[in-house]
Amino acid sequence: MLGNEDMKYIIVLLNGTAPYVSYQSLNDKEIKSLNCVFGYCSWVVQPELLVSNNILIGLSYVLPNEHFDWVSEWVNYKDSYNLRIVEIERSAYYKAEDYSCQYIFEVRWNNLEPTATESCAITEDFWLISKDETKHPFDQIFAIGLTDPQTMADDYGLNWAF
Repeated sequence: MLGNEDMKYIIVLLNGTAPYVSYQSLNDKEIKSLNCVFGYCSWVVQPELLVSNNILIGLSYVLPNEHFDWVSEWVNYKDSYNLRIVEIERSAYYKAEDYSCQYIFEVRWNNLEPTATESCAITEDFWLISKDETKHPFDQIFAIGLTDPQTMADDYGLNWAF
């Protein structure tokens, strides 16, 4: 089980037609029905909250240079507004002096444009990895999610409107 039955989860589907799915609970049975396993980002990083005018809209992950090529290829392959790589120097909402890399990987569950990030050490993000090994390697990352986004937004003085 991933968490308390009262928690709510938002999942950005990377292989589906809906931009995101919200669950009241997400347990081993639901994960198994998706033919996935529970995991985390492929590189070691804690995400930041992605914000648009005080609304929690997604997550951002520092993207180390050694992972840039495959993440860039994956984002291009998925061709989804939910996934984006942002060059820090060209962004109005990232400050270059705060990062030791050039790029940020963003996961958004809507099409609002980010205006800020909330730096925090969250561990409530998760990735769902497909168990179907016949899929293209870029299709094996099935979804990226956040546990209890309402509480997360409340904790950082943000709105949650989904």
